[in-house]
Amino acid sequence: MKKILIIDDEIEIVELIETLLEMEYEAEIIKANDGKEGIDKIKSFNDIDLIISDVNMPEVGGREVFQSNLENKNTAFIIMTGSDDLEVEFVEKFSNANPHNRVLPKPWKPEHLLQVISDVLEDKISA
Repeated sequence: MKKILIIDDEIEIVELIETLLEMEYEAEIIKANDGKEGIDKIKSFNDIDLIISDVNMPEVGGREVFQSNLENKNTAFIIMTGSDDLEVEFVEKFSNANPHNRVLPKPWKPEHLLQVISDVLEDKISA
């Protein structure tokens, strides 16, 4: 069973992603409502298969969550962004850190999110 961490300060987004995942996968869903909580979950769970995180969150954002993940486990990471606020330097570091990492523009359609998740999880299996 896959273990997937969802991090977003918008509870409705977390719940939507959780519902979509439950419809498509047998997965254990771990939820965090801000970046600090997400970092705590990354440190406390050793077997997370995928992290899905928003970029823009109060206090601790997706960039910091990614950096913590990189320093801890370098788990596959999907970062969601609703603007062009990701610097080229960050995107290069993010993409080069793990071949399974993906940037997902917002707004996304549910089928697109599920396709990206599927691509990441299938890539991990075949790697």
